[in-house]
Amino acid sequence: MAETSRLNRVCSVLFVDLVGYSRLTVAEQMERRRACTELVSEALGPLSGSDRIIADTGDGAGVTFLAAPENALFVALRTRDAAGELALRMGFNLGPVRVTQDLNGQQNVVGDGINVAQRVMSFSDPG
Repeated sequence: MAETSRLNRVCSVLFVDLVGYSRLTVAEQMERRRACTELVSEALGPLSGSDRIIADTGDGAGVTFLAAPENALFVALRTRDAAGELALRMGFNLGPVRVTQDLNGQQNVVGDGINVAQRVMSFSDPG
């Protein structure tokens, strides 16, 4: 795996997770996943694709914001407000990450910034 950068960056990270995803049928998983993808895409709105790295987690997404750190909060609020009946958990954090490449050669991030955001999400209640 080739590294894109050898420097840590302080970034905001938002994790979004579909609650109860693994207990759903495959058809229900596909529908909820589609709805979640559309919801997060809408919430990201006008933010430039070069200002973020999105990691698909299967039952949600981890979004690292490389530019303005407050974007994680704004996207989280838009996502929450538009979720309706879709049961989501979210967590975000501001912390150090390192930009890397995954096995498919796509940009990815590693580090405490993303790990803590995921842990915060795991303690969250839906909504």
